Amino acid sequence: MKVVHVSWLKRSDGERGGVEKFAHYLQRALQEAGHQCQVVSWNDYPAQRASRSLNNPDKALVMGSWVEAEVDFDVAVSDGYWGLGINAKPVVPVIHGTWAQFHLNMGASPWANAEVRAQHDAFNAPNAFPVACSPAAARELELHHRRKPAATILHGVDLEVFRPRWSNEAENIPEIIPPQSGKPLVLHAATNDKKGQLVMPAIARQLQPDFSVAFLGAEVGQEANAFRRGEIFLHPSKHEGNAYALLEALATGLPVVTTSVGLFESVDDKAVGRVLSGSATVSQWAAAVREVWGDGSEPYTRYAREARSLAESIADYQKFKRNWLEFLGGLPS
Repeated sequence: MKVVHVSWLKRSDGERGGVEKFAHYLQRALQEAGHQCQVVSWNDYPAQRASRSLNNPDKALVMGSWVEAEVDFDVAVSDGYWGLGINAKPVVPVIHGTWAQFHLNMGASPWANAEVRAQHDAFNAPNAFPVACSPAAARELELHHRRKPAATILHGVDLEVFRPRWSNEAENIPEIIPPQSGKPLVLHAATNDKKGQLVMPAIARQLQPDFSVAFLGAEVGQEANAFRRGEIFLHPSKHEGNAYALLEALATGLPVVTTSVGLFESVDDKAVGRVLSGSATVSQWAAAVREVWGDGSEPYTRYAREARSLAESIADYQKFKRNWLEFLGGLPS
């Protein structure tokens, strides 16, 4: 089987986003199983300089036409609408959350947006077999685009790479290693307003002087070590599909403080940390971090243990690999 993954950006160009990580794991899974998988981004399109004034949906159309004409593949897997322009072969749009729900959560009108309309066309194309990355993404697909997913496949991470720094890993007991700075380090990955960038400085001020707050800042391939620096992962995101940053934090045994969006619509508050509403205030975010840490023993150690356990249950790369191979193998040729 020959698969092409089509998206705006890709990990081999140094991009660290969740879509790019998904494509990386999908390529790895297919290649390990003896298949081919080529990851194509906008930078690979030969006419991308001449077409840079186009909006992204139109870029997807012209790049998809080029992929269909010039790339040898059996199935295209795309980020959302980036498979537009491919008509003759099966396209699997991956629902990493919908633009429609994003704009609603951000207080905007969805259907005035060209990307929302492009996703609608991509998800409902005759040759489309959309896959949701979480139950929340599946719900958004049906709510906004009147289409049920062909499958819901949760993301996976390499649990051998993303491991806790616990001193007694063999027994799965989180014996706390003292924070390197002398006080607990709260990590975050807020790079824009959607991820909570605007509120992060205010939360950090409220947590002073008892906590350090730092941006994850990991280079490609160094994410696991970056997570192991911290004690808690704070992710006040307004919209997600199935955030890799949260999965990686869980896998490294970090309790999380986040919002009930994406996969965390399905995770109970106080199961692996705190799950707050999208309308939580700065004071509520800071209070939640303090509650999760406690005094560094309980409830923190329970949250840490349950975080790793949840990652093993829902984010195992081997399960992700099996599910994707089975799904792609069952598509019509």
